Amino acid sequence: MLKKRKQKDLIEIVNEIGEDIDSILDERKTERYLEGIVLTYSLIENILKYTVFLKRSWDQNCSDVDNDLPLEKISEHTEKIHKECSKYNFYKSLENAHELGLIDDKLQSMINEIREERNDMVHQFWLYAHRKNPHVLEKKLKKIVRISKKTIKPFVKLSREIGIDEIFDVSVFFRTNQ
Repeated sequence: MLKKRKQKDLIEIVNEIGEDIDSILDERKTERYLEGIVLTYSLIENILKYTVFLKRSWDQNCSDVDNDLPLEKISEHTEKIHKECSKYNFYKSLENAHELGLIDDKLQSMINEIREERNDMVHQFWLYAHRKNPHVLEKKLKKIVRISKKTIKPFVKLSREIGIDEIFDVSVFFRTNQ
């Protein structure tokens, strides 16, 4: 069964990342722009993944309760969904979020664009070509930060709809102890 996290919950992690990115931009820490870009891409991918997990597990749990399944079976279903979602890559998380109605066409398109840019950064020497150009890196960071803020909204909305008052173990999504 999923356990409550004792160290940091998802909200704390997202807030810490947000504060770190704000600090990088506000204080123009050009030497950390690249770190901010990578961290923000990771945030977007993982918040999508976690929101999909939350939606899928909530829907399954509601169905299980409606069908009077025992708690053990409900827990098994949640664990299974957790394992599946933890294996999702950026694209699969994005597609699932859209299929589940968590994000609209416009946000899906925006996220897909930065997902492709992220892949180009890694696979097409974009990082190498721009690694010493703080203006280009700052512009890229600001763009993905704007999209990350929009990506967090579906998680917040879903959490409020569900009435979730606890954030469960998200160590599969946010590996803070490595």
